[in-house]
Amino acid sequence: MTAPVAIGVGDRIQVTIVSTNDNGFLDIANSALAPISSTPLPEQQVGQDGMISVPPIGRVRAAGNSVQGFERFLTRKLGEVLVEPTAIVNMLDRESAQVTLVGLVEQPGTYSINQNSKHLTDVIALSGGATLPAEDVRVVMSRGGHTRSARLLDIYEKPELQVHLRKGDIIRFEPLTYDFTVLGPGGTNANFSVTEKNRTLVKALGEAGGLRVGRANAKGVFVYREISRTDAAAMGVDVTEFYGDSVPAIFQFNMRDPR
Repeated sequence: MTAPVAIGVGDRIQVTIVSTNDNGFLDIANSALAPISSTPLPEQQVGQDGMISVPPIGRVRAAGNSVQGFERFLTRKLGEVLVEPTAIVNMLDRESAQVTLVGLVEQPGTYSINQNSKHLTDVIALSGGATLPAEDVRVVMSRGGHTRSARLLDIYEKPELQVHLRKGDIIRFEPLTYDFTVLGPGGTNANFSVTEKNRTLVKALGEAGGLRVGRANAKGVFVYREISRTDAAAMGVDVTEFYGDSVPAIFQFNMRDPR
């Protein structure tokens, strides 16, 4: 269980004072006596001193209290001057703690952290979600000079990636890129980044300028990649010699054989 959201300097809140009386209260609008009197005060922004005004008790400190704690405090103080009062506090806008979403989301902008939007997935939902499928989006979070990233689909599916938001977080949504490196007698030896998920070997070689005539051996094209332990075992590899969830593998291709 996480701690309640605290009221901070700059937050906009509204206080409503509710009182009950056996003799009733005069309801002028309906020309009758009402058992309950409800008085909403104008919305206020918590000042730099952390205070707001609550008639008839005057200036009181709001900053640092949870909404529920502030309600209990006001109810107790108002009970000194009113008959059986109850204070209701509504957080209208939590400007003291906001995060920023940019990039491939439906509604980029600044979002407040509150009791109902403490997690990364909460503000993603508020923003309308990503403009691309979740498996094609990388989420990059910047916090306190440090940056971490994860695939959006993994954030949805893995509980350990349901991070709690903090004031000042910047969350960027960008296309998920797939990186590969071409080495040897090809047109270009370099690193490449593409957004196409299922790029073929032929396309990758074309991206690099193809094989160099007279130097490259079309029957000796090798691809190095990490494959899952399950796939390696299915190929007959003894995976007991490897640690972790992946196994390094080298595949050889004959580019003269179209099969």
